[in-house]
Amino acid sequence: MLQLVPKEKTYSSSMFAEKLGVNQSTLRNYKTAFSKAGISFSRENGKTAYTEQHFEMFQTMLKLYEQGQGTIVECVQAVLKNVQSVQADEGQLQDVLKQLEQQGQQLEQHEKQIEAMKKYIDTKLEERDRQLMEVVRDTQEIKAAQQKKSFWQRLKWFFLGK
Repeated sequence: MLQLVPKEKTYSSSMFAEKLGVNQSTLRNYKTAFSKAGISFSRENGKTAYTEQHFEMFQTMLKLYEQGQGTIVECVQAVLKNVQSVQADEGQLQDVLKQLEQQGQQLEQHEKQIEAMKKYIDTKLEERDRQLMEVVRDTQEIKAAQQKKSFWQRLKWFFLGK
């Protein structure tokens, strides 16, 4: 089935610079630092397109820089370490989700097996009850037949088994 993936909202350089609160030349410097660190930026109509993820990375880098955590390049590296850590966590989360899915499938299989066992047990219990009732009826019939016999016939049957 074909699914349409909604396109992520992108910003032009001027809009992105305004949103970050910096001028465009400063934005170009920041973009260069991120590009050198391995972050790629898509292009639309020949111009750089920035995404919300880029905004979060740039904003985090600016906060680190304003807190005196290092130079722009060092802050970019710190942001990328966090991004890589988050990506690793996402990978682990995907693994956990796969395991949960497998366990869910196993649980369904176990539930089916339990249901089959319950049906088997119920069937066997009903059969046992039926057989038990037959034995009880037969015993009652034999007992009733014996009570119809005279005292001497019962005594003969008791001692001689006839």
